[in-house]
Amino acid sequence: MTLAVLTQTIVSAPITVSKLQTGIQTALTTAGLSAYSVYNTNYQTFYYQYNTSAKGTAYLNIQVDGNGYIHPTLYDSWSTSANTGTNASYLANTSFASIVNNPNTQIVITSINHPEFRGCLLTQGSSQTVIGLFRPANIPTWWNEATYLYAFIPLSSANPTNGFGYFYPCSANPFNTSNNNWSLNFMTSSAFSNYNPNNGNNYDLITGLVLCQPTGGGYIAGSAGTTSNDLALGAASSKNLLDVWTIGSTQYTLLTQGGSPAFGIRTA
Repeated sequence: MTLAVLTQTIVSAPITVSKLQTGIQTALTTAGLSAYSVYNTNYQTFYYQYNTSAKGTAYLNIQVDGNGYIHPTLYDSWSTSANTGTNASYLANTSFASIVNNPNTQIVITSINHPEFRGCLLTQGSSQTVIGLFRPANIPTWWNEATYLYAFIPLSSANPTNGFGYFYPCSANPFNTSNNNWSLNFMTSSAFSNYNPNNGNNYDLITGLVLCQPTGGGYIAGSAGTTSNDLALGAASSKNLLDVWTIGSTQYTLLTQGGSPAFGIRTA
């Protein structure tokens, strides 16, 4: 098991595009990504080397527009001469809008450095969004990494409870569809909401999460991989972002604002 390292930085008010870009770049570098190409003042591109297969490098493109909206996209290759990539994921737009909505409120950025998720949380008042690369520890045997990149980006929603609820692959994937406007989700249950009276009123959690393909729209159902026990879902009806579940000497930090269930990562 590997402990996630969480590091916080502050983007001070008033918020500007330049300050927000710099804050995101610093946080993603702290999370273990490396700057690959900067080709426009409104774009940042990062990469992380996952493995040595033909599709082993995930390219995460970040655009921050003038209103502070953040637009992440995942690619499986990138041309620095043409400033474009191949097999783009769904453009996971966020309604975070830090500049147009809250220019005078600071942003707290929490970088998350773990082999299965490298990225950051941005929190401004009650708004939250997430950026990064997700790669479950246990890859299905039928997923050929020489053909398809095994990496996903989370939906960068400003809803504090669902940023880790939806994950997008590149448009070239084994699911027999070129439509990239759909997501994979964790297997979950709304039963994980309140404390468990049969367990000393503690909040239950499960580890070793199952990533599921969507069942609607004619897509193939089933699992698209599982995480290690470092990632968890659990009841958190009265818990807040970055609160901690403690089980014996093991601790998981919540990366969502409550939820039924909430998402967490092992930090101790």
